[in-house]
Amino acid sequence: MEIKGINTKGESIVIETEGSKIKSVSKSNHNIKDLLIPGFVDRHSHGGYGYDFMDGSKEKTEKFLKKILSEGCTSIVHTSITAEEDDVERAVKNANYFIEEKPSGIAEMVGIHIEGNYLTEEKKGAHRSDLFKPLTIEEVNKLNKWSKNIKVITYAIEKSTTEVTKKLLNNGIRPSVGHSIATYDDVAKHLKVGLSTCTHLHNAMSGYSHRRENMGIVNAAYNLYKNNLMSELIVDGIHVDREVVKDTYNIIGPKSVIAITDSIRPKGAKDGEYESGGLKVFKKGLYIRTERGEIAGSGQSMIGNFNNLLEFTNCSLDEAVMMTSTNASRELNLKNKGELKAGFDADILVLENNNNKYTVKRTIVRGLEGYKI
Repeated sequence: MEIKGINTKGESIVIETEGSKIKSVSKSNHNIKDLLIPGFVDRHSHGGYGYDFMDGSKEKTEKFLKKILSEGCTSIVHTSITAEEDDVERAVKNANYFIEEKPSGIAEMVGIHIEGNYLTEEKKGAHRSDLFKPLTIEEVNKLNKWSKNIKVITYAIEKSTTEVTKKLLNNGIRPSVGHSIATYDDVAKHLKVGLSTCTHLHNAMSGYSHRRENMGIVNAAYNLYKNNLMSELIVDGIHVDREVVKDTYNIIGPKSVIAITDSIRPKGAKDGEYESGGLKVFKKGLYIRTERGEIAGSGQSMIGNFNNLLEFTNCSLDEAVMMTSTNASRELNLKNKGELKAGFDADILVLENNNNKYTVKRTIVRGLEGYKI
């Protein structure tokens, strides 16, 4: 297959694919102005379009993975939510099939993100706090028996130990602090033994302070980024105000931001009442809230994140690609994703530019066209 367009520098190129891989990327003299970039990698999504990871349904999962190709998402780390142990196990084992069998024609599930059950009451967000417990060595061992495909675990590090953080890293799992009241010093301590990311920076965590005794996770993210602490960021303009998105980009830099959707069941569906994690949630546009009025996940898409990053931060196209694809690929050790290079997976987006807003025209995943307008 040959795909023609322009790269992020505005140069005309042709990408040739062979099987599931990119065979070559070369300059050309054609006049096609569609932007060609690597497929988006969503490191944190619970679902959307009426579906949720916790449904544990093979049929529903396949429909969801097909649908997200329309927003340019070619790779996803599917994410759990706080639930009864049997329900989490069932959902995780359902995900194992998609990760290991890699069905064609749909977005690739590249791992599982456990967000839930190991959080703290003070920053519970839209989670059932009656099911919270500390993350222990025993819990990690149990999760490993369910699946060897768990890539990320979000947990309140102040309720755990550095031994647990070491255990996660040794098992190939990325330790991520979130839904937590950890102090700056807590983060620094866990960072030394392998803590790698912040889950949805600014949301459900101890914030920024100018006084040492009150410094929290946001202080750590803003000051320790040079030590490889990366931060998920929901770029819908709701979870994090556009000015704070810009400040975060300016402070920690594009190499430390991983744009995520944190999307849940109502994303892409009509406004109204839904269920998520055993709680009632209400959707109006991109806003999704609980009965208590708390923000409950997102209605955002990955192409929406891409456009908002360009608008909110005035970043370059290369940096927008970095934050929506390359950073997540590198952090998750997905060695053949996140860039348009020979030998890399043929996960390619063809985007059309309409007055500085990009829309997905075609999505190619592992060399097969999965979506086309």
